[in-house]
Amino acid sequence: MTGLIKNEMLKFFTNRKLYAFLLIVFILYMVPVVMTFVVGMRTLDGQVFPLTMHGIVVSWAVPVFLITLVAETFTEEYSSGTLSLSLVHPVSRTQFIVAKIISLFFIILFLLFFALILAYVLGILFFGWSGQFMQQGIAYTAWQGISITVISFLAPVFPLLSFASFIILVALLLSSSAAVVGLSMAVLLSYTMLDLIFSRLQPYLLSTYFISFGRLLAYPAGGESLRFAVIFIGCHGLIFVLGALLHFNRKDILN
Repeated sequence: MTGLIKNEMLKFFTNRKLYAFLLIVFILYMVPVVMTFVVGMRTLDGQVFPLTMHGIVVSWAVPVFLITLVAETFTEEYSSGTLSLSLVHPVSRTQFIVAKIISLFFIILFLLFFALILAYVLGILFFGWSGQFMQQGIAYTAWQGISITVISFLAPVFPLLSFASFIILVALLLSSSAAVVGLSMAVLLSYTMLDLIFSRLQPYLLSTYFISFGRLLAYPAGGESLRFAVIFIGCHGLIFVLGALLHFNRKDILN
């Protein structure tokens, strides 16, 4: 299984989509920078800039990238025959799926870590570093601010991995990468619309935790909400992983 994980990571770092994603994140970060200089009024500083950009990265940039990456990994590998070549080696189909999921965990973590570091670099470069970290009218020390920011950026790896498990199942059920991307994007958009229209549904929408899970960990004020989030994210991911395993073990790959 270690060999499979290494192979997945190698394919990831040689994938052009990765560098397109890194460029898109950079452009997203530069928008408020440019607007600040155009308006001529600085409202940001290097400490709060990462959290200012955090929402759009974890709720849209990374999920959309995962949709395209997983669609390519499964549907295009299946249509090209490379998926069957992987199964010729002495590895079970369960190990194959588990290796994919473990690889996705490290891939998502890398994407979030890159977004975090880039936000700090650009924020400090263009806005400097203030003495206090202000959030919701509360002042924190610089180290508290860094801790809150790091947790907020990296904790979403778990709900995003849970969402990726759903995309994996969709990719195994459908034969077209375009169909996988279309359906997964429709689900992501539906999450967003339901979140905006029906606020009471927020705890039951996985996309809510792309942003809020990090906040629940960084600001541990509601223990009950955090416990529910952990259970919801875990159950969501487990259901779709089991569904993917059941379908993949029955799927005709080699013929």
